[in-house]
Amino acid sequence: MQTLIRSPLFFIYLAVLVNAVAFSLVFPLLPLYAKQFHMSDLALGLLASSFAIAQLLLSPFWGTLSDKFGRKPIIAIGLLGMSASFFVFAIAASPLLLFVSRFFQGVFSSAVLPSARAYIADSTSAADRVKAMGYVGACLATGFIFGPVFGGYLAAQSLPLPFLAAGVVAFLNFLLVMRFLTE
Repeated sequence: MQTLIRSPLFFIYLAVLVNAVAFSLVFPLLPLYAKQFHMSDLALGLLASSFAIAQLLLSPFWGTLSDKFGRKPIIAIGLLGMSASFFVFAIAASPLLLFVSRFFQGVFSSAVLPSARAYIADSTSAADRVKAMGYVGACLATGFIFGPVFGGYLAAQSLPLPFLAAGVVAFLNFLLVMRFLTE
């Protein structure tokens, strides 16, 4: 474990974990937002899926930019953008702002995931690549498991708190990537 923490891949895995938490922390909170903003079931479903829609549409775009400009800057942009979009979601005073910020969470998440996978492919040997990609899968699963728990627990204190905390974590991950991740 200590070897993993000293590895540049640790920051990649952390970025993937932040992404998965970002995707899933909203789910237990959706009924609360529906009630607060008087949203229909359809609107709520669209809000939930807007993150994934953005990822579907923009992952190839970010992947191309990552090939052109490098993995580190695209991962950093993704984390910084996710951080900002979390803060906007936390202070959203209308359903439109919720949709815009959730969509942009997906936009910036789609910068991180393909670039993280490409970083791993670029920086691991053929013998270690499958194991490294397995860690990506484990980070995704861990984030999908703990995101709703994290969201539900913090929302018991305050509804915006999970998004403020996620914004801080994404920003800290951005700082770590800028400082420690090698290109």
